[in-house]
Amino acid sequence: MKQFTPQIRKIIFYQFISMIIFNMAHPVTPTLITTLGYPDYTFGIFFASMSAMTFVTSPMWGRVAEKYGMKKILIIGPVGSAVGQLGFGLSTHLGFTIFFRALTGSFAMATVLVSFLALNANTNEENK
Repeated sequence: MKQFTPQIRKIIFYQFISMIIFNMAHPVTPTLITTLGYPDYTFGIFFASMSAMTFVTSPMWGRVAEKYGMKKILIIGPVGSAVGQLGFGLSTHLGFTIFFRALTGSFAMATVLVSFLALNANTNEENK
């Protein structure tokens, strides 16, 4: 088995923790939908809005990471995602709830994409 460099281990660990944190709202979403009296199909809308924003914003995050540096984006991503999760949990209007879910998806993609870029930058032929 090939050994990972310390930088690659850090990136994998960071990505693991990030994915746990980014997905903490999913188990409570059905309860939130029921509590706020939203129709059942809004769960699909929440999921779709988050997924659509990850798709749409990934090229943007790549350009931003190249321009301003990967480390800054690795900080901005979780902070923005936390703001989105907080807004998602506190909003009581359907439009705002969808907006904050989409915002969360956008910033979650920043962390995922930049982690992949950093992984690629720290991988050489010996540890592929």
